[in-house]
Amino acid sequence: MSLELHGLLTLGSLRLEAHLEVGDEIVAVTGANGIGKTTLLRLIAGLLALDSGSLRLHGRLLDEAASGLFVPPHRRQVGLMFQDHVLFPFSTALENVAFPLRRQGLGATEARRRAQRQLDHYGIGALADRRPPQLSGGEAQRVALARALVGRPAALLLDEPLSALDAGARAEFRRLLRDQLSALPGPKVLVSHDQLDSAQICDRAVTLCWNGSAVVIRPAPP
Repeated sequence: MSLELHGLLTLGSLRLEAHLEVGDEIVAVTGANGIGKTTLLRLIAGLLALDSGSLRLHGRLLDEAASGLFVPPHRRQVGLMFQDHVLFPFSTALENVAFPLRRQGLGATEARRRAQRQLDHYGIGALADRRPPQLSGGEAQRVALARALVGRPAALLLDEPLSALDAGARAEFRRLLRDQLSALPGPKVLVSHDQLDSAQICDRAVTLCWNGSAVVIRPAPP
């Protein structure tokens, strides 16, 4: 079970030479602000396309510039938790978490049942009927994480998943997130600026850095 990305993306002034292989593990992506960490996640999720090279997930070709093959995001089985949550503002927390299950073809009743169980697991079951504007930043982040994990995607991408939590909640949530991600088979990629997130949640880390002509991916320094 693996993610294999070998390609080039040019986006405005950013030139990203991406060579990344992730197995059944949790990999942290670090690097300076604005260097392309979120762009890397969007590329894997299918929100951007490669200019050259290819992307495979568990051997399945998702993006190949030479042949023009491009699998759209909703057909990739890739879960993505955005840094700014991107919850549906007019849907309840329960409806937000149930959405990916409905997209998978699950019936409304079972999708809502599983969504409620996921919210309960994250300690926010009582917030099921609230809409995003009624949630705090930390509560919205938990709902977004529950939504990203509920469908058990083939690969999971998380962009600063703990950024809205206070220090006390962050320490507890690191343990919960590590347990959840370890139990989910397949590649997991987590962007974070916090070294404790990388050390306590992830199996290894890579860093994006400028090599003089492009942004490249290298093993993170110890």
